Amino acid sequence: MNNNLSNPDFLQFISVNNNHAKTSNKTSDVKISMLLPTRNRPELLKQFLDSVVQTSRDLSEIEIVLYIDDDDQSTEDLDYKELNIIKLTGPRLSMGEYNHACFYHSSGKIIILVNDDVIIETRHWDDQVKDTANINEDEIYLAYPSDTIMVKDCSFPILSRKACNLLVQPFPFVYKRLFIDIHLMDIFKRLSYAGENRIYHLENIVFKHLRNELINTDNYEKQYHSRNDLRDDIAYFSLRNMRDDQSQRLYAAIKNKELPDIKMKEDIPSFSRYLVPVLWSYVVGFLFDNKLPLSRRFSFFYWFSGHYIMTRTWLCMFRKEKLNAQ
Repeated sequence: MNNNLSNPDFLQFISVNNNHAKTSNKTSDVKISMLLPTRNRPELLKQFLDSVVQTSRDLSEIEIVLYIDDDDQSTEDLDYKELNIIKLTGPRLSMGEYNHACFYHSSGKIIILVNDDVIIETRHWDDQVKDTANINEDEIYLAYPSDTIMVKDCSFPILSRKACNLLVQPFPFVYKRLFIDIHLMDIFKRLSYAGENRIYHLENIVFKHLRNELINTDNYEKQYHSRNDLRDDIAYFSLRNMRDDQSQRLYAAIKNKELPDIKMKEDIPSFSRYLVPVLWSYVVGFLFDNKLPLSRRFSFFYWFSGHYIMTRTWLCMFRKEKLNAQ
């Protein structure tokens, strides 16, 4: 269990059930912890767990930390004996809180964020991950496999427990569903721009993401495809100074300097409903951010501006249709 991060109130409402596989009954054996919040998809979860068993070299060194909502009995009932599994059961939380809870109850030196809609296709992927983790003595790195969809950004971040502790809140609680992976990548992009490139794309490791295969299913629509709000966009934009603080803290750790504080941000402001103030905020916040390469600044400005315009347009059309139907 991790005791170096803050202990928010929601942790007290979570029950823990340890299921150690035949391969190991010692927490000290675990080197890789895979954090996996899951909801109402036991078939997909089992498919992922099967792929871990079929492709890993040493199962005794791997643990899966599941977070299951307390109203999800079908997933809670899943009995899987081939892996070391820690089941956390508790209330519905944000994605940041889910991953924080999983991390708090994990024990591995290597942390991997995964989904249930994934199949690992590369044999002995765990050896490659451990080799990458050993490149830097200070244990500060961000690695990610190929997910067959995303190329430039990491869908399934891999980083050390030490790096997580240095970041203080590596998975910000304010993220309801999206952007944790982009948040981590942005921190390490800033670190790279400062002269310390610690990003490793493990192209030979394939974690096949089944998102495209599932995109038209009812369960996917309910859980993952509701991009008709801007809460996580606003959260990501609002945390840019925090990400800069986090990258500076990693840089200081690499250089063996005094660690600077991180200004945590708990409250996310609401955005203006008017286009011009929002676009101007994005100009100042993204395009003038001199801690990132210019190409990345333009990419963020383009994507977030486009999503804001599309979402606002969709909401206006939806409200108009609703009024006409009344």
